[in-house]
Order: sequence, then C-alpha cells, then structure tokens
Amino acid sequence: MQRLLLLEIDDVIEANGSMAERRASLNAELLEALRPPKLAGPGNVLEAVRRSYTNNKISLQLEGLPVDDLTPSFQFWEYITAIEEKYRKHKSNADQHSL
Repeated sequence: MQRLLLLEIDDVIEANGSMAERRASLNAELLEALRPPKLAGPGNVLEAVRRSYTNNKISLQLEGLPVDDLTPSFQFWEYITAIEEKYRKHKSNADQHSL
C-alpha cells in the first residue's frame, strides 16, 4: 500500500509542473540546510567551539569556580547552568526593584 501511494503521489507531482518546481525548491532548501559544518579555514566550527569553551571556562574561573581543562564535562555544564540561573534571578530581582 505504501509503495502504491508513493507511486500515486509521484504521478500527481510529475503531472503538475508547479509542484515539480516547488519540490525542486524544497530540495534545494533542504540541501542548503544540511550542508556539513566547515572544519577548516577561517571561521570553522572547531575554532568556534574552542573559542566558546575558552570564554566559558574563563567566565567560570572569574566566578571563583575551580574549572580547568581537566574538569569533567558534566560538572562544567552544571557550573554554567548554575551561573546562568544566578544571573537570571539577579536580573529578575533588579527588574522588580526598578518598578
């Protein structure tokens, strides 16, 4: 049944030129969205990840947390979550007091 339905759908799409154009456009959009990440050269993903990690590590260290390159990932992200929550509450309290 599934194969029969797919064949019928293909017939409808092939018969309708505008549908074929829409399908080609959608395929192009999907291929653009699924491009592999850039792994070399300027602006590559690996460098962006390293930069984000370093910035987060320094931010945690400025908070007085014992973070270094040997800190387990789970603990590192728990620290990030706790600091985000701390500043979210601080901002919320500041917003309430300014009213």
